[in-house]
Amino acid sequence: MSEAEPATGAAHPGGAAPPVLSRNLPLLGHLLELRRRPIELFARVREECGEIGEMNFAGNRVALLSGEAAQEAFFRAPDEQLEQPCRVRYRRRTAGAH
Repeated sequence: MSEAEPATGAAHPGGAAPPVLSRNLPLLGHLLELRRRPIELFARVREECGEIGEMNFAGNRVALLSGEAAQEAFFRAPDEQLEQPCRVRYRRRTAGAH
């Protein structure tokens, strides 16, 4: 297994990028661990990254918000801060629009 590269904190719509979970497999990321031991995976995210951590599920970056403060910030954030442009592209492809 290879170590995940640390988050760079580069420009990100909501602020700095979250810390990235270690032990990221090439191509699959943390997907096998999610399938085999999901509770342990989420506990490891909390232990290594804190309340907000990023996992890789086969190339899809997924953030886990595990603390009360992180969840409150998410639910109180404006829609513009939470937009996901790649999701919009996916919807267009599946709806048949090009």
